[in-house]
Amino acid sequence: MVSLRSISTLFLLAVSTAVAQAGPTAAEVVTKAHSAALKEATSADKVKGLRIELKIVDADKKPLGSTILELVAPYSRRQIDYTPDFYIENVTASNGLEGWISRRELSPNGRTDNKIIQFQQVARMKDSTASDLNFYAAPEQNQGSINLSGTTEIDGKKVYSIEYKYNSGHAITRHFETKSYELVATDQVMPDGKLQRQLVKELFWVDGLSFTKREEIYLADKKVAEVTYEKVTINPSVSESAFAFPVR
Repeated sequence: MVSLRSISTLFLLAVSTAVAQAGPTAAEVVTKAHSAALKEATSADKVKGLRIELKIVDADKKPLGSTILELVAPYSRRQIDYTPDFYIENVTASNGLEGWISRRELSPNGRTDNKIIQFQQVARMKDSTASDLNFYAAPEQNQGSINLSGTTEIDGKKVYSIEYKYNSGHAITRHFETKSYELVATDQVMPDGKLQRQLVKELFWVDGLSFTKREEIYLADKKVAEVTYEKVTINPSVSESAFAFPVR
């Protein structure tokens, strides 16, 4: 006959084992991922802006163009895309209050078309900029939330999947390796409903901060592009006027 004391002991052992096996919370994963992206605990404190230069090829290595992404805290964002022949320049920019898109032909007497971005998209760009500048940290409490959706395996690595949801509607899922807490992939649902995955293939360090060096882009599980991040500049010299609408 098993005594009540024995049953109680077994129950306590079962509870303690379950607690020991329980995984980390979303906040714990994000905190460790943030730390893993920094050489020193204060490395990110100096970052007030970023300039990222990258080149894109398709799945067959055919050039698709190049991009310059400029971010200035707290919310200014400008993305400049060039066609492979540098004939067309497309700019998408916002200062957090208003946004615009410009298409310019880079030739003598080339045409330029400017359009205003709607408020909801500006709000999403604002949150996207804040997210890109905080090195995986959770959004501010009044801006959004994080959720640990579970663990899975990506590219042969076991990962924690963290959903970042912002009040503007901006939403991404970042996948962090369960041991190193390095970024493995980022998922985002596109306007057409297809899932885009940015699969990190290589990381590199710039001034004590970890950035993606090379990644593969998948759309609905099909590889469509490869991206090489050629240069990252911390706190570049960028005028605030660069983010303001060019025509009144």
